[in-house]
Amino acid sequence: FRGAGMDSSAEVVIRTTSPDVKVDAMCVTPTGDVLCVGSKMGGRVWHGEIHHARDALATARAGLNSVAILADGTVVAGSDAGTIEAWSLLPGGLRPRPFRFAGGGSHAHDAAVTALATCGGGGGGGGPRGQILVSAGGDGAIVAWERLDDDTILNNLDGGDWRPVSKARHAHLGPVHGLAASADGSMLASVGEDGYVRVWSAPVGGNSVGNDDDADASTGIKTPTSTPLAERAGEDVRAGLGRAFCVEWCESVGAIAVGFESGDVAFLETDGIHPESGSATLRTRGVVHAHADAVRGLAFHPASRRLASCGDDGFVCVHVGELPATTRWRPHGGEYARCVVWGEDGSALRSGGWDGTVREVLG
Repeated sequence: FRGAGMDSSAEVVIRTTSPDVKVDAMCVTPTGDVLCVGSKMGGRVWHGEIHHARDALATARAGLNSVAILADGTVVAGSDAGTIEAWSLLPGGLRPRPFRFAGGGSHAHDAAVTALATCGGGGGGGGPRGQILVSAGGDGAIVAWERLDDDTILNNLDGGDWRPVSKARHAHLGPVHGLAASADGSMLASVGEDGYVRVWSAPVGGNSVGNDDDADASTGIKTPTSTPLAERAGEDVRAGLGRAFCVEWCESVGAIAVGFESGDVAFLETDGIHPESGSATLRTRGVVHAHADAVRGLAFHPASRRLASCGDDGFVCVHVGELPATTRWRPHGGEYARCVVWGEDGSALRSGGWDGTVREVLG
């Protein structure tokens, strides 16, 4: 490894209300600002916070551990209570908006919503500008959602009806920990407690034939009976990798990166995998021992072909090249580093950690 062993002086982009707020996830807005979500224990229950780089703050009644932003400025976050919370990102800050389930109900999953991703966005059916929102949960399920509002009204504050269009009820054995969509939105990668990485057509199982015996059949939800387009167990890549916590699509180099409990990042070939291709193989391209503890976040910058990773050892790493040269920093002191995001042009890299901050590692 090259680089600093300790760098607590990295510029603070966001500081939460207290160091007790653990930053777990981030996303970048269309204007290049950062949004982060976190949680802290208040009394006997957890509550969540969402922060904008311009100091806007909103709260939730449960811990927040995943976040995504839609094309119309709607910000969605997954909660520990199994719900999806929503806000509109406006010039004056974050304004709460409804996230209602068409047909009733209040929970997206039977356990915590652990990951969110968006697919599409180029028009056609689905949510705003054709987007599909995909959620994953501690219940092992992956659900694709479409919004029923008039998608010609961007930031429609009164609209908030969503319905599930497809569901993989047992996508993983145990919690699903990470999701990543391909650039064209046609495929989705997932990783989970079982150590598997799986690639699905998007929306998950959307091209599959529903099972009429499934409990969701009467609601019009497609429940896929087919296998994923491709899958690979971590133990088949290298013994002892353990649980898979994060995944990132690295299309400009033809691979998927997967972060494991062991601290390793595995690169798996995606050549030949297409929604119409049927079952394919995720071949191993290489494995890098990136961290001394679990890898918790990955972010790939396509133009520069750099992969950033962060982990429970507190380090943020940048990997470059086939036999990667790795540079690392420790921006959050002795606390966990849990998420990383690149700026659009690749000049800025930001990380969020359990010290309650988002810091600029490169910029």
